[in-house]
Amino acid sequence: MVDRQMQRIMLSKMWSVNDRVPLNGRYLWVVIALILYAAPMAAQTQRQYLKAADEAFQRHNYREAVIYYDTVFSIRPEDPEIAWKFAEAARLYKIYARSEPAYANVLASEKGRKDFPFAGFWLGIVRKSQGKYESAINALDSFLQVGAAASEVYRENAQREIENCRWALSISEDDFPKRVITHLDTMVNTAFSEIAPFWTGQELYYASLRFPNPEDTYIPSRPITKILRYDSLTPGVALGDTINFRNRHSANLTINRAGTRLYFTGCDYTEGLSIQCMIYQRDLQEDGTWGPPVLLNDAVNAPQTNTSNPSVGYDEVLQQEVLYFASDRLGGKGGMDIWYAPLDEEGSPGPAINFERVNTPADEITPFYDETFRILYFSSQNHQNMGGFDIFELKQTGPGEWGTVQNLGLPVNTSYDETHFSVDQTGDFAHYASNHPDQVVHEPENRDLRTCCSDIYSAFLNRFILLEASAVCEDQPLGAALFHLEQLDGRVIPMTAQADTLREKLLPESDFRLIAAIPEYHPDTVLFSTRDMQGGEVAFVVAHPKARAFLTVRLTDKINDEPILGATVKILDDRGDILFTESGLTSHSVTVEVEPLRDYDIVVQAPRYLASTRTVSIPTSCTPQKIDAGFAMTPLNLELPLRLFFDNDRPDPGTLRTTTRRSYDQVYRNYYSRKGTFIGEYTRGMDSDSLAEKATAEIDSFFEADVKHGYNRLEAFADELIPYLEKLEDGQTLIISIRGFASPVADGLYNQNLTKRRIASVRNFFNRKYGGDRLQEFIDQKKLLVIEKSFGESEAGEDVSDDPNDDRNAVYSVKASRERRVEIIDIARQEEGQ
Repeated sequence: MVDRQMQRIMLSKMWSVNDRVPLNGRYLWVVIALILYAAPMAAQTQRQYLKAADEAFQRHNYREAVIYYDTVFSIRPEDPEIAWKFAEAARLYKIYARSEPAYANVLASEKGRKDFPFAGFWLGIVRKSQGKYESAINALDSFLQVGAAASEVYRENAQREIENCRWALSISEDDFPKRVITHLDTMVNTAFSEIAPFWTGQELYYASLRFPNPEDTYIPSRPITKILRYDSLTPGVALGDTINFRNRHSANLTINRAGTRLYFTGCDYTEGLSIQCMIYQRDLQEDGTWGPPVLLNDAVNAPQTNTSNPSVGYDEVLQQEVLYFASDRLGGKGGMDIWYAPLDEEGSPGPAINFERVNTPADEITPFYDETFRILYFSSQNHQNMGGFDIFELKQTGPGEWGTVQNLGLPVNTSYDETHFSVDQTGDFAHYASNHPDQVVHEPENRDLRTCCSDIYSAFLNRFILLEASAVCEDQPLGAALFHLEQLDGRVIPMTAQADTLREKLLPESDFRLIAAIPEYHPDTVLFSTRDMQGGEVAFVVAHPKARAFLTVRLTDKINDEPILGATVKILDDRGDILFTESGLTSHSVTVEVEPLRDYDIVVQAPRYLASTRTVSIPTSCTPQKIDAGFAMTPLNLELPLRLFFDNDRPDPGTLRTTTRRSYDQVYRNYYSRKGTFIGEYTRGMDSDSLAEKATAEIDSFFEADVKHGYNRLEAFADELIPYLEKLEDGQTLIISIRGFASPVADGLYNQNLTKRRIASVRNFFNRKYGGDRLQEFIDQKKLLVIEKSFGESEAGEDVSDDPNDDRNAVYSVKASRERRVEIIDIARQEEGQ
């Protein structure tokens, strides 16, 4: 069977390698013309040439057939049979510029139109293949009107080709992604066919049909293809026997993702120029060389078929590599089809599967799977095309899911043949083969005849989105950041880089997460997408790491500047949430991280020091902040709480007033003088002397250690308070918290008012000691704030008697006496605006 791809795409110039006479109008068979002296050719000689041409045509040697047919056609151009045969041979040899007028000659006579009813169809096709879409439509329309009425297949094909021509006329390069095409120079391309490029990013592997086969006995001898390597510095060099077969066609090299196995096609001539191909593999050896060729099993190389164009891709559903290839095996849709076979861990192919989504009754060849973009590329003579073989793409939209077949479009595809599309490992560049006549290695005057042969082109695909990411604060760059970038679907391995500006290439139609981290800044995470962007566009992504702020609370003695240990520090934010709290600090400072544009209240307490509070506002900043909140604490000869005790229902018994004129020193002296009364009343009626002695000692201890000691501490505190208040600066406030208690003998309202009178007596004590209403003066100046709280008997213990008929326990007991008190529970300094 004939390998259409090898025959139509790869083979060029099928003359002897020693015969380099170009085939064109000016020099066609110059040697023959000289021998015949330009005289009319005898009829017998014409028959010999026609016989030779027919035999060459049957052997698929279209080049030789063209030469023989053209010799007779030049003498008998009006003969529709000769014109038809020459047109067919020239079309199959892809010299459309010579085929077109020959088909026109067939259609010029009634006999030609009758005997060769499909000439109008093929005239339209060769015009389409030259990009002459308007005239191609005219030819195909004429064919539909007058020809091939009985051939529904041809009529359907003609209508489809008309639609394709109209589509080709309607499109422009602006309708497709911007791609830059480069025709490789003579370092790669020659006057022979070059095909099957495979670019690794450093080296280009490709095949060229220009090598002699000394063992070939065919006349004229038939050249073979070999695989070459080009490294951008020196012209392509044919690889040795470790890659190429010595005397067979070798082409279509591809390498698996691990670089441990290569696949390629090996082909043999069968009859004439017919070729049969199979796929082989070579494995990388320990010494770095490639092992012997191994023919793939029948799952790929079905008997008596052509199998070619291997390409390896990774299938996410199967979680294994897959070999894509082209074959005309049974079970396809017609001609060459695209097939695929999963590869096991040993590289052995499983059963081949027809890729029905891309195949048609025409030829589909040269598959290539691009893993980066999950796209299968292939060439087809069908689908919506511009002429000949076009390159198409089919995007994998999800595991096991595919989109629709799309023409790759301009400027890659033309009206000529474009095949062997492959993408390098970076995803930036593709290479492909085309028989477009704009070939630098051919003479300009012969460009219309050069479509028989393919050259290699490169294409800058421009399909990545360009990322420019930076870290800024208030539109000012922050300098180098550690960027972490990841694609959210997990296809791309996350990358980390440190730079002022991160520049990376991103896949389109994807979602990303970018994290920018800078020392002493909070990392910023940015989510962004490229789903609405086109290749070549720039995605400007800005991260905003926030400068970290640290607040240090430092405690020192205001007198001697010594550090204060054992303190309690509480820090609350402006929502009232506790950010930090700790008692008994072993250090004189504590550092916590805070947020900009927030206020924080700091409360510090330490034994024998005046407590202090302060509010600190954290400003915003583009640089890290270290804010020092120093507290120079004032030492006090006072231990809190300070408890002051009262006689029962004193001061001012039997009233609901909330104030009193009596001072606590008066209340205290009267109360202390009644110690004997309390002892006598509490011990009355006790049965034993020992109980009485114990009770006496208990009452005496309470009056000495609690009542008297409390008053003495109040005197010492009073000596410090007023001088301290006088030294306060504007904005500084001393806060004294006082609470009053009562025993539970009376009802609630009475006791509430009683505790208020007791607190008032303490206030009167200070005023009497310093003269006038001194505390009120400081209160009016906002240097003193007294916070009072009357609890009455609500806080009294449950074991304290509330029986008014039980004076011994409800009035004279130590338990009841301890409930009748006023406590100075806290003294703190607050500084406004700090």
